[in-house]
Amino acid sequence: MKIAIIGSGAMGCRFGLALKESGAQVVLCDVWQEHVDALNLNGLKVVRQGYEEFVKLPAVTDIKSIGSVDAVMIFTKAMHTEEAMKQAMEVMGPDTPAATLQNGLGSLNVIERYAGIERTIAGITNYQSDLLGPGAIAIGEDNPMFYVRLKALNEKSEAVSKELCALMKAAGMNCEISDDIMKQIWEKLAFNNAMNMITALVRQRDGYVCRSEFGFELSADIAREVCDVALAEGVNADYASVIGTFEKVKSSMHMPSMLQDALLLRQTEVDAICGAVIEKAAAHGIGTPILKTMYRLIKVLEENYETQVTQLH
Repeated sequence: MKIAIIGSGAMGCRFGLALKESGAQVVLCDVWQEHVDALNLNGLKVVRQGYEEFVKLPAVTDIKSIGSVDAVMIFTKAMHTEEAMKQAMEVMGPDTPAATLQNGLGSLNVIERYAGIERTIAGITNYQSDLLGPGAIAIGEDNPMFYVRLKALNEKSEAVSKELCALMKAAGMNCEISDDIMKQIWEKLAFNNAMNMITALVRQRDGYVCRSEFGFELSADIAREVCDVALAEGVNADYASVIGTFEKVKSSMHMPSMLQDALLLRQTEVDAICGAVIEKAAAHGIGTPILKTMYRLIKVLEENYETQVTQLH
């Protein structure tokens, strides 16, 4: 199976590695030339459980150079999905689906608009990966709470979704075909709204936030607002399940993507993760005062990266 990974940062490389280890022909596609050059020169540097290894994974900036593929997986930030799909269409044949494991809301609609519902595979994951620099990632220990869930939106792409799932399983990933992908997307969205925004604002890893009485309470309040919007959307998101995930994260030392973006002075995915929920809430006449406050705080942070106070004098 030939697979193009579009958006080959931390997560794109993480999944590209897993798929290659299972025997797939994987090509990483990214706009970061230095990263692509490092991948082609040395292979992907993988740091896991104290060991380093280099894995050969071809990488390109010009996707047209790789020819047609059997599947495309989108791992860009949500705001870059449109451009990613324009590239994807260059290598997608009439039966080639595009799968997404991206954060937030909106990316699925963009993919469906380009590929059609019959070539769209929805998905979520909470596997973790950190980009160490050009051509290098760090992968933590496997954890039973990590998972991948996939669901073809049309029977035409079911076979490919099952093949992708089988490849991930062969690499040791906890991957299953979902029977209610929208429920799982919204539950992860509730979790992400809490963990991403809080960690970015207080500059703490997720476990410290969840171990704090105040951090846990704020996380729960944020999750409640998101789950209320999900219910209004006709999605039976399980609030108790999200709270259970916060409990499990107490032992974690992960830096969520929004915290990483803030530390690197980059634009975050707050619009796709939080802004999209606020918009849907407004359409249903639902108040989201906590989400709005958190959203505004992240926007203040983004707008003023260069003038942050980092020392007393």
